[in-house]
Amino acid sequence: MQTQITDDFTDERFRQFVKDNFCGGREAILKSDIDTVTTLVLAGQGCSSFQGIEHFTALEELECQENMISRLDLSSNPYLKVLNCSYNSLHELNLEHNTALERLDCSSNYIITLNIAECTKLLEIRCNHNHLTRLDTSSHPGLTILRCFNNHLTSLDLSDNKQLTKLYCSENKLTALDTSLNPQLVELDYANNLISQPDHEVEGVGTLQ
Repeated sequence: MQTQITDDFTDERFRQFVKDNFCGGREAILKSDIDTVTTLVLAGQGCSSFQGIEHFTALEELECQENMISRLDLSSNPYLKVLNCSYNSLHELNLEHNTALERLDCSSNYIITLNIAECTKLLEIRCNHNHLTRLDTSSHPGLTILRCFNNHLTSLDLSDNKQLTKLYCSENKLTALDTSLNPQLVELDYANNLISQPDHEVEGVGTLQ
C-alpha cells in the first residue's frame, strides 16, 4: 500500500504545486510521487510554508526565492547541493544536515543566525542584505565567492579561504580586513566599512587595514 502524504503539505499553494507537477492530476500526494525528485523550482509561488519538503529526500537543487516563508527546515534533504532561498522572511537558517551543499543564496532575508559549519563543500555563499553580526567561513576551504555585504559584521576571518576569488563585504562594520592569505582574489569591494588605516594593498583594488 502506497503512503499518502497530502496532509503534510500545509500550505495550499505548495500542495497544489506538487499535485500539478508530480501527481499526474491525482488529488492525493503519494510518497512515491516525489521521493526521487532532484530539482524543485518554487520561485515566486506565494508560499508561506514549505512543510512537506522533508519528503523530497533525493533533492539536490532547491530554488524557493521570492516567497513568504519565515522558516525553512531542510534536515531531511541531505543531498542538497544548490539552495536559493533569497527574498523571503527568514530570521535564521540551520544547514547542519546539508553537508553536500555547494552553492548557497540566502540573501535579502532577516537572518541573524546562519549555521553553515557542516557545509564543508561550499564554493559560493551569498548572504548579503541580512542582519548577520558573525560569519564563520573557516570550514570552507574551497570557497571561491563570498557576498556578505550589507550586514552588521564587525570582523571577517578569511585565512582559511585560500581559493577565494571574489569578495564583496561592503556596508558592514569591519574595522580591519586581511586578505594577505587570499592569493586568488581578483574582485574586492569593502566600501562603507570602518576601515581607516591602510595596511595591505590589493593591486588594482585598494588598500585595507
